[in-house]
Amino acid sequence: MDYAVILNNINRALDRKYPSGASKNNILRKVLDLDKMGAYRRLNGMVQFKVSEVARLCAALEFPVETIFDVNKGKTISMNLFMTNYSQIAHEDYLLLEKAVELLDRASKSQDSRFVVSTNMIPHTIINDFGYLLRLCLCKWVYFNNESGLNIPFKDVMLPKDLTDSKREMEKRMHRMKSTVLIWDQRVIESTLSDMSYFYRINLLSDDEVLKLKEDLHNYINYMDLLATRGCYEQTGNPVQFYISSVSLDCNYGFIDSDNVKASILQAFVLHQAWSEDPESFLHVKSWMNTLIRSSTLVSTSGELSRIEFFNKQRRAIDSFKG
Repeated sequence: MDYAVILNNINRALDRKYPSGASKNNILRKVLDLDKMGAYRRLNGMVQFKVSEVARLCAALEFPVETIFDVNKGKTISMNLFMTNYSQIAHEDYLLLEKAVELLDRASKSQDSRFVVSTNMIPHTIINDFGYLLRLCLCKWVYFNNESGLNIPFKDVMLPKDLTDSKREMEKRMHRMKSTVLIWDQRVIESTLSDMSYFYRINLLSDDEVLKLKEDLHNYINYMDLLATRGCYEQTGNPVQFYISSVSLDCNYGFIDSDNVKASILQAFVLHQAWSEDPESFLHVKSWMNTLIRSSTLVSTSGELSRIEFFNKQRRAIDSFKG
């Protein structure tokens, strides 16, 4: 698809959203956390919008992704963005999570199901057994989505049991996929420590909570180290390939490939996910991620030296963190 069409659609969507003539530059700066020049260069086509930026823009301004990726031939890319209000969870939010579980469940029953995901942050879908890390994800979400302007301390952030149960069901379905590929940015743990440092400095995290988070991080790293060494999920025996990306990842992407489900996934806003069964979107994400795999280092089962060096580096970073 011609990028000029995408850029034109972004400008038209902004015009429709703000007919009074609000500054597009200011809107982009606020939503995408850009400086003035960065917003200007994107609006004028000097720098292309990233897929993750388009997703954030569509979600924040409440216009559909297909508005941006509309194709003259009549094809559209439809992304279902699961925007759960984690501070006041309604019945509809659980229904959205159930739809994601249903999609994974349908795919996992196929004998050739494959789940591939790349991440630049600790995936919230696989840390249900690490309660403090999951609460940190929610703390970050609440901080950026709290309209009252009052900062909520970490100790007051709690996930409802029904929600953690739903995420646990999602994780179980992931483990049932016949093969899984996990691709980590080299700075996954570094980004988590950066979040901890910020919330500690603004007094949302206590010294004791920092220690508990560091303990959870160590336990999580040990779990991932064991998973990479074993090369399969203990519960199902289904193989897992673990890669370390040689390039930085600007967003969390993924896809599901089976004979009955072909879907692409984009994670946005810490805890939200956009799912699409659009064939064109699926093929694009799959091609991009297959290229990413070829440029990454396999550290599961084989690659023992690289695996040991990587995980020991993460442990040293955790140990040296002081807040």
